[in-house]
Amino acid sequence: MRTFIFSLLLLQVVAGCAVKRPKQGLSGIRMEPGISVYIEPEAKSTYQLAEREFQSKNYDQALTHYQQIRSRWPRGKAAEIATYRAASIAYYKEDYAKAAREFEAYVRKYPSSVFSFDATYNLAASEYQLGRFDRSQQILERFKKDEVRKQGVRRAVTFYQLLALNASSQLNHREAVLAYSNQISLIGDEASKRLLEEKIDDQLDKIANARDLQDISANAADPISRAKAGKRLSALLATKSEFIKSETPNVKSEKVTVAPIELGAGSSGSRQNIGVVLPLSGKFAPYGKRALEGILLASKTFDSGTQFGFSVFVEDSSSSPAMAQAAVESLYSNQNAIAVIGPLNFKEALAVGEKSQELGLVNLSLASKFGVSVQGPYVFQNALTPQIQLENLVKFSVADKGLRRFAILAPSNAYGKDMANEFWNQVEARGGKVVAAEFYPPSETDFQDQVKSMIGINDPRYRKAEWTALQDYSKEQKATTGKDPKVKLKPIIDFEAVFLPDSPKTVAAIAANLAYFDVSEVALLGTTEWNSDQLYKRGGRFVEKAIFPGVMNPITRSASQREFIRSYQEAYGNQPDLLAAQGYEAMILIGEALQKSQSDNRAELAKQLASLKDFETPIGVTTFDENRISRRSIPLYSLDKYGNIVEQ
Repeated sequence: MRTFIFSLLLLQVVAGCAVKRPKQGLSGIRMEPGISVYIEPEAKSTYQLAEREFQSKNYDQALTHYQQIRSRWPRGKAAEIATYRAASIAYYKEDYAKAAREFEAYVRKYPSSVFSFDATYNLAASEYQLGRFDRSQQILERFKKDEVRKQGVRRAVTFYQLLALNASSQLNHREAVLAYSNQISLIGDEASKRLLEEKIDDQLDKIANARDLQDISANAADPISRAKAGKRLSALLATKSEFIKSETPNVKSEKVTVAPIELGAGSSGSRQNIGVVLPLSGKFAPYGKRALEGILLASKTFDSGTQFGFSVFVEDSSSSPAMAQAAVESLYSNQNAIAVIGPLNFKEALAVGEKSQELGLVNLSLASKFGVSVQGPYVFQNALTPQIQLENLVKFSVADKGLRRFAILAPSNAYGKDMANEFWNQVEARGGKVVAAEFYPPSETDFQDQVKSMIGINDPRYRKAEWTALQDYSKEQKATTGKDPKVKLKPIIDFEAVFLPDSPKTVAAIAANLAYFDVSEVALLGTTEWNSDQLYKRGGRFVEKAIFPGVMNPITRSASQREFIRSYQEAYGNQPDLLAAQGYEAMILIGEALQKSQSDNRAELAKQLASLKDFETPIGVTTFDENRISRRSIPLYSLDKYGNIVEQ
């Protein structure tokens, strides 16, 4: 087993980090040389003698000379280095307790030394060898990320290796993943990256805490680790279970199923009174108003019915979770509403869902992000969630188009990560594989770096043999013709489609970059946001044959949707969008459940709503799943070579 300590050679210092692990050894790496050290003239001869003995590994003789230096010239630079060497010798002789004491003394005495990082790291290494993993971890945490990165790639990788070993030894799987992720972000060797990814996969499999996964998803240094953590988080949330994580190494984690909350007897409400909570002022007001238009249009269809009509009571949430909760209480207490529709925003929806479950008031949320309806059996979600969009998109791509290998290029915001994670889940569930994943800042306008990384041309060092051959060819051609030929690495396109969850404007720019780097004959896959003439207007020929899920479109084959579009246009003078359709559908679903229940009991309404199966609406044939989220098959569209949207 090899160990290493930061080394000093005569008047030059060669730094190195020391770690050995009995079961998973970490080999030594020689670090950046070249730190010049001034040695007092009076101490130079003894110092040089000590260094020669040290380099010859005659540690006892070297230690004698170093101790002489420390005794005779205690305040000089030679004494400082001699103190460092004494600690290093203790480490090499595997006297880790003494090494820890010596390195700690050095750090305290010489806090501003150019070797303070080296000594602090080696102090942590000594504590690790002693099995004091928590102490070693605390020492490493003294450094900020920028300080570590300034040490250079090799030294930083070594630092994160020790950090990962400490975390693993303490069963701190979150910290282990973050440390491995930092290593991946620093190295270029693909084989080493694959080994680290295997370690990350192993650690992620052991994490059953949603907050830990959220932290990794937000803070991991490389995009693959962030995406994998998001996938793991999605899988855990989907189970509706919580896990108990053992704090001791001999006890395995156990899965504990949370018992569902019962509906109870249920309270009575007025069957005609429906509450609505939407943002009708502030920056989200346009979205709230479109959803409200759909709700009001649907309520009028019941007015003309033979059984009963509805009174709709509308509250403005002002995009505030607190105000949204207060609105629910008002609708329950003052209007005796039997159900509440809305809101749109996830945070508001969580607040409304919590209060509705507490009151036993049926809530049909219009928020699309998973996690609202799991609060209890009175809470439902009627929105086109990422899961519904993407399961339809991936099913079509795999089953109908025969695609198997996919790439992802997404913004690094919450939306982009959520969509990327869900797409990845859906691909793997259907036997496909994601072979590349890149993320970019949401404000990015130049996507060359991400595209080059995705197709393996971002750094010639990773394809050394090919790059060397091209350079040789270039030299030969120049010698023959006198001109420099244009040579470049060919892209490695090992995917058949690329998923781009962004706006038509951004997608058009990405598509142009893909074409520039000769990425052709791959399908562009997107979201419902592409269901617009803007995609072709901005992307032109670069986005031909793009495939995306669509909900509201005048060319639809659905008779129900065509009728809704006609009615909406007559009522409001313009085309309906998805929010208007979701509001309309929510009202229709509640009306259907009320007619089936024939009761003013809110619990009975919740039961009837949950039992709705294959109910046709303008958005599609709808069924509530076990999480009370409306699920449906939605149409898939593509662009032809003329820019026309065509239903598949």
